[in-house]
Amino acid sequence: MDRRTKSIILVASVLIITWAPIFIQKPLPEDVIPVEIMLDSDILYPEIEGYYVQKENVPGTVPGYRVISAREYLDKDSATWILFLKSKNKTVVLHGQEACYRVTGWDIIDSESVEVRGKEVREFLVERDGKRRWVCYWYFLVYRKQPKFFFYLPAFDHGFLVRISTTETPNEEEAKQRLNLFADKEMEVMERLSEMYTK
Repeated sequence: MDRRTKSIILVASVLIITWAPIFIQKPLPEDVIPVEIMLDSDILYPEIEGYYVQKENVPGTVPGYRVISAREYLDKDSATWILFLKSKNKTVVLHGQEACYRVTGWDIIDSESVEVRGKEVREFLVERDGKRRWVCYWYFLVYRKQPKFFFYLPAFDHGFLVRISTTETPNEEEAKQRLNLFADKEMEVMERLSEMYTK
């Protein structure tokens, strides 16, 4: 093989490697939401009858995370919070929320995996100073369209998660029912957003 042929092969290889991703794109996963949606918090939250919504009320701190959006739901007996969280930087790995509660003084009473609308969700009970909360959380993907040459390709951002917590009031049974209700409603919202933006 002469030098000219080798040069042609080299140039062709470089072009293929450079341009192939533009024309060959893998389909997005089913449970993915554009990062732009995270900037419009109103459409992230479900409307649940019987609850008064108080916006931008974050209970305590969230070590290692940046709170993207948060909302508090109130009724006469309880308070429930939904938080969307993202790792603060590339060196912070998303970890189980049980750890976050432990470092802020909560004791883990019980913990298990449950299924909500076909997706695995972590659920646990915490206690501090005689007060209890039920908590659940799950992870999800967020992507943004990034420019590459003259095209925009989907690029996945760092991990996100949604966390729901509720006071154990007026009793344990109703608190668990409320947690499951909120998880189901939030999961429904996220499924709808995913279907809208990945087709």
